[in-house]
Amino acid sequence: MGEVLSGSREVVGLADGYYSLSALAMKSGGGNCFISVKDYGGEPERMTALPVSDQPTPLVVRGVHVIGGRATIGAYSDAGATDCVVGSARLEESGVPYQYLKGGDVTEVTRTEASGKIYREVDGTAKDPFQILVDHGYNIARLRVYNDPGNPNYFPSREMPPYGGPEDVLQLAKRAKAVGLMLELTFHYSDYWTNAGTQCLPHEWASLTTFAEVKSAMANFTQNFMHRMAAQGTTPEFVSIGNESNGGLLYPFGCAWPLPASPQCPSAVCTTGNWPQLGELYGAAYDSVKAVSPASQVIIHLAYQNGAVPSQAAGAFNSYFAKVSANGGKFDIKGLSYYPFWTRSNVAQLEATANLATGADSKPLLIMETGYNWNPTRQDGTLGQLTNNGPAPYPSTPQGQKDFLLELSAAIKRVQGGKCIGSLYWDPMNIIENSQVSNTAMFDFDGKALPSFDAYQFNN
Repeated sequence: MGEVLSGSREVVGLADGYYSLSALAMKSGGGNCFISVKDYGGEPERMTALPVSDQPTPLVVRGVHVIGGRATIGAYSDAGATDCVVGSARLEESGVPYQYLKGGDVTEVTRTEASGKIYREVDGTAKDPFQILVDHGYNIARLRVYNDPGNPNYFPSREMPPYGGPEDVLQLAKRAKAVGLMLELTFHYSDYWTNAGTQCLPHEWASLTTFAEVKSAMANFTQNFMHRMAAQGTTPEFVSIGNESNGGLLYPFGCAWPLPASPQCPSAVCTTGNWPQLGELYGAAYDSVKAVSPASQVIIHLAYQNGAVPSQAAGAFNSYFAKVSANGGKFDIKGLSYYPFWTRSNVAQLEATANLATGADSKPLLIMETGYNWNPTRQDGTLGQLTNNGPAPYPSTPQGQKDFLLELSAAIKRVQGGKCIGSLYWDPMNIIENSQVSNTAMFDFDGKALPSFDAYQFNN
């Protein structure tokens, strides 16, 4: 462990520039311990929380912009923390800026509030949910927009609740921006949930018969909605073209490979892959985003290959993006969903995959979705969407959820060169009675904020 760091000490004689603080740490107990750098030039304190570990675990604090030749490094704990040991602390010049994104999906807030649920602080005090998120460390909110969800006149739109459409998302964006949150906007390009197996055309596009028509509709919808977001002062800093689009977009026009028909859109069959068209779709949507907001970073979001070892998962991931680029597609960030249950992979395997997926001159990586049960079952005692928490070593308890997120945050920051830039939780907000994720949310069944928010409060 080297020299133990306890409390703080000033480091002087530093050349101005970007630095990283590295250390080894061990921790037991349920409190909060963290390493930090502060007083380095006017920016806020940067910190990384200690995960539970009985072995020395590497930690890193990234993106410390030293101005003025000095900084204060330290190791701290709150009253509930026990047995936190930090050693081998080194502040070294990295030359690399770093912004750690930490947040989650807030698309279900309107629906949850309409159900009568109330979001509460840890002590039970009712409070605006967006303010709770900011007060507990979030700096970004994800919003997913559907074209026309919940329309009773169309299938599969009628299978969706009437939330998450353009008007709802515009209002949610205002609420998020009002408290200072950055925004990640995901275009589903559907009236229904999309993922690797289901990409149903919106009903308004169902009569389109040519690829050119579909590409034009997609580009126009993207640019028009971006204009609406910008007009109300809520331009998203990050935009995802599709949701878990491993199989492609807008079946059958943008297929990555042959896929069986989905029950939600049985006529949309991918009989073969068509990478030239899929690349064009990604490229057209990218251009539409940039036409409105050149600064917005565009993401292509894939699901982790379930059950794959890191070399397989990263290989498939990198191959997809290589094909996108070779066929005219464009992106700024690679997005990846990671759930221990679905992927059957622990955090160490995710970290290895992330390193393999961000080598050489790779674009950065953002964990677009993650989730962990804080209770084994939903309110009625039945299983939720995550049957269990896979190979993760923590129990399905509030503390277990927190410990998972602490481990994940530390792993994200360790990824080589700072190329993993954060994570978005799904779904932190849906506490509707017996919803599929009510036992995975970041609020308990009474609406009170859970201890897992500490993983956001003590990481930046």
